[in-house]
Amino acid sequence: MKKRILALIMALSVAALSGCSASFTDGGNMMRPPRPTGDKAEIQNIIEEKAGSGFIFVYPQSGDYRSAVTMQDLDNDGSDEAIALFSSGGENTKLNLMIMTKKGESWESVANIQSSAAGVDRMFFADINGDSKLELFIGWTSFGSNEKQISAYAFDDEHNQIREMPIDSTYNELACADFDNDNQSELILLTIANKDDGSLAKFFKYSTNEKRPMLSSSVPLDAELTRILNACVGMVDSNTRALIIDGENHSGTISTQIIYWDSKEQALKNPLSTALHTSANTNVSTRTTPTISKDINNDGIIEIPSVATMPAGNKEDASTICSLTTWNQYQLKTNSFKGILNMIINYKDGYYFKMPEKWITDNKNIWPTYVTARVDNENRTLSVYQWLSDETNTGYIGDKLFTIYVYSKKEWDSESSNEMILLQKTDNNYYAVKIDNSKNKLSLNEEELDECFMLIS
Repeated sequence: MKKRILALIMALSVAALSGCSASFTDGGNMMRPPRPTGDKAEIQNIIEEKAGSGFIFVYPQSGDYRSAVTMQDLDNDGSDEAIALFSSGGENTKLNLMIMTKKGESWESVANIQSSAAGVDRMFFADINGDSKLELFIGWTSFGSNEKQISAYAFDDEHNQIREMPIDSTYNELACADFDNDNQSELILLTIANKDDGSLAKFFKYSTNEKRPMLSSSVPLDAELTRILNACVGMVDSNTRALIIDGENHSGTISTQIIYWDSKEQALKNPLSTALHTSANTNVSTRTTPTISKDINNDGIIEIPSVATMPAGNKEDASTICSLTTWNQYQLKTNSFKGILNMIINYKDGYYFKMPEKWITDNKNIWPTYVTARVDNENRTLSVYQWLSDETNTGYIGDKLFTIYVYSKKEWDSESSNEMILLQKTDNNYYAVKIDNSKNKLSLNEEELDECFMLIS
């Protein structure tokens, strides 16, 4: 199997800048690079004056900013400041966050903040106090703990210095966006505790009195949550921006939670949390497949997957029975899902097959009971069948409609025939389909098959 993987290439604003132990943009061991010149040389000289010639650059582990030196305009004067992360090397050393600005023709340090943290989780920028300037956020990692500490830093024009804004919480995962539509950003911090202590989503908003982000509201996370697999900020309807979390549970299943700000109640909400489901005590999105929430149809709304096993007989091999994934949009007013797309997903061979409209049994978009599917992982095939009802309402398999095959190039060159329709190909794999029954009312033609087939990207 070969999945198409999108390689994220970071645009590093100081690619040529270098240090004594490594370049500013590479954490690996390197021979001593040439000394930089101009602004880059001045920036390096300032760091060396503080840390000594044996300093070591520190690199954020996650997020969009992975360089040890990042350029960003913090005082909104049209010129970038230089933000450097480093340590002086040796044992028991502290991490340093140094911020430098250019005054006239020369660079000068306006802040050198030391931390006893083990490393840097991430760096990002946002306007959290509504002054139209970007504040700097650093997530610091701790020794022997998965929890991180977050701090914010704002540029003080009057005193030409950086003001630290401490935030009173650790986090396991976080998001920063304008969640309440007031044209400035807020923080949502997620903390995963053991089952006795409980896990929380915390909403931090800038306080003009305290001059820092303060806790405004919190809401429980699923009691079963053990690990966050995916956390993304997106729209759940045309007006509501939310943090959508896909997490692993104690049972090994995956479920989704939606964290959003309720402007009417002025509170953080998590409507899919099992903590709020006192009767069934289950999250309706719970699934056994590794399907992650995403904007599946590019309409600007994040869809949430729910999964059901396709129809099968009692004595069938469970490992061959395919699941059907329904992509749902969450309806805030009714606290319900609206299914918009159904598909079979073959994770092993890396493709989706969308259900065509004529297979949908009713307007509720629950899941098609007219068809079922079986997978043969050893032979890399997926076959779709008509499903027929009987007097006992158990049902049974009818005509085979079509079979999807995955070949290597060598296999395709030797085994393909006129019956095979090539759907797509990659460097290593050829994806083809064979129509097994063209006369069945549920049969699909070549154009329909091609439209329904998509590679996972």
